[in-house]
Amino acid sequence: ALNEYGLAIKSYRNAVKTLEKTQSSMMLSDHKFLPKTIFETSIEPVYYELTELLVRQAKQVPDPHQRLGFLREARTTVESMRITELQDYLQDECSVGLRAQKNLVKTLPSSVAVLHIVPLRGQTALFISIEDQIELVVSSVGLDQLRQEIKQFRRRLQDVTSRRYLKHGRALYDWLVTPIKSILQRHGIETLVLVPDRSLRSIPFGALVGDGKYLLNEYAIVMTQGMNLLSDPKKGRLNAQIFTAGLSASRHGFAPLASVSGELNTICGYYECDPLLDEKFQQGYFRDVLDANSYSIIHLASHGEFKNRVEDSFILTWD
Repeated sequence: ALNEYGLAIKSYRNAVKTLEKTQSSMMLSDHKFLPKTIFETSIEPVYYELTELLVRQAKQVPDPHQRLGFLREARTTVESMRITELQDYLQDECSVGLRAQKNLVKTLPSSVAVLHIVPLRGQTALFISIEDQIELVVSSVGLDQLRQEIKQFRRRLQDVTSRRYLKHGRALYDWLVTPIKSILQRHGIETLVLVPDRSLRSIPFGALVGDGKYLLNEYAIVMTQGMNLLSDPKKGRLNAQIFTAGLSASRHGFAPLASVSGELNTICGYYECDPLLDEKFQQGYFRDVLDANSYSIIHLASHGEFKNRVEDSFILTWD
């Protein structure tokens, strides 16, 4: 079985390398001819297949060093998939350079754990990275069941008159948090950095419920698209250039956001910045400011929609 996995892994490694080269060349030549679903239909499945094979191989090898190597490769495969997904979504060849970004997991404090959640066929792989070590826990929930529970959780959360979301929040907690709870406790983890996958990005993880407490009450929670998409926080943190903008008033049929003003003022209390609030937050001026300056952090507090195509997505401004 190990030999069979080895041959399959080698084939999928080659397939991933070919896809990365092919996608980049197509994007660099003329992305207008690319189908909008090319990532979902042709590229993403190959990454998932390779990840699943690496997980199976890691579970079977007796040598701990070999196991760690397969787990690191699986995590790298997931990170590469996230970068490729971003390239496909933005249709922007500039993001190709992000592949060279070093992984920041091992630079984090020992009280921080990074959790990559990867739903596969019939199971979900949970990669827990703490400093330079990785542990794998496999949850029994498969992709279809997980997606259905996420859908119900989101729908129930939007009903502010009911607490029916708790049932679904508990189920998600039991599948995604309970299996790794002993690892987090053993290492004294205080901050959980989540790298969610697929539809998991659409839910607030802090609202998951276990042992009578929300996850947000147990850990400080950070969510990111991928660790390789982040720059080193130790570089330029003290001299960070911050841009903030937002809407607190009701505009274009969207509800007011009463906390936005205080949110932006709090940020500007720590960093030197002048927020664009309400009528100052207009599309033309917003674009001009970004074109004329180089910011290391951009914080926007407003309504928005992010769909499969970037052309159909927006962030709400005053005008």
